Amino acid sequence: IWRDGLSRWGGPFLCGDKFSAVDAMYAPVALGRFIPYGVTLDAGLSAYVERLANLESSRDWVAAATSESKEAA
Repeated sequence: IWRDGLSRWGGPFLCGDKFSAVDAMYAPVALGRFIPYGVTLDAGLSAYVERLANLESSRDWVAAATSESKEAA
């Protein structure tokens, strides 16, 4: 699905040049599963995950979640 979206719409996001609801839906998979578990992806998908991870909103989201986890401990 990711490869199809990136190639069909020309990226850098799944539906083209702007972050969309589709990217938001897959962000937890990319940031919460693929990165922490070191899932090996091909170069194109790895670049997509990297783009998601480098968004300011993604960094803020991960920081808030990490802070919340530490506060609960």
